[in-house]
Amino acid sequence: MEDTGPSKMLLPPYHMGYILLTAIGLTPGGSSTVHIYTQTIHRTTQNKQYTERHKTNNTQNNTKQIIHRTIQNKTIHRTIQNKQYTEQHKTNNPQNNTKQTIHRTTQNKQYTEQHKQTIHRTKQNKQHTEQYKTNNTQNNTKQTIHRTTQNKQYTEQYKTNNTQNNTKQTIHRTTQNKQYTERHKKNNTQNNTINLLNL
Repeated sequence: MEDTGPSKMLLPPYHMGYILLTAIGLTPGGSSTVHIYTQTIHRTTQNKQYTERHKTNNTQNNTKQIIHRTIQNKTIHRTIQNKQYTEQHKTNNPQNNTKQTIHRTTQNKQYTEQHKQTIHRTKQNKQHTEQYKTNNTQNNTKQTIHRTTQNKQYTEQYKTNNTQNNTKQTIHRTTQNKQYTERHKKNNTQNNTINLLNL
């Protein structure tokens, strides 16, 4: 069984003072006894208050330490997370840079191809323009030659027609003149005959 002797028993303060007075050879009673007894009670009360305060301070300190350690742990955890994020970001960055480089290279190739096609089309357009100019010149020359030929033919035909018309008119006038002369002769003859008869 557990020892329940005087050293382990919980006694009220006045019993503790009585035991202490007996232990140092003083008889309980008298002013000195009361003074020692009062001091003993006061010290016992102070000790209890100190113990309670110490417990409270210990509890507060423990709480503060726990909070501090929790904050430290959170900070450490965040630092580890940040390191992991940084490492992951570093890994992602080269991959993204590689993807972007490939994409840009592809875009550049496409641009180069488009530029080549544009140059080719420009050359074709120039060739077409030159060919069109040549064809226009040839067509204009042909049209000019054709018109000149037509004009010549028209002039020759007009000359021929004019000559024919003039000849016809001349013949017609000559015939008319002959007819007029014949008629005038007849009329003159008739008039002369009538004049002679009247004489």
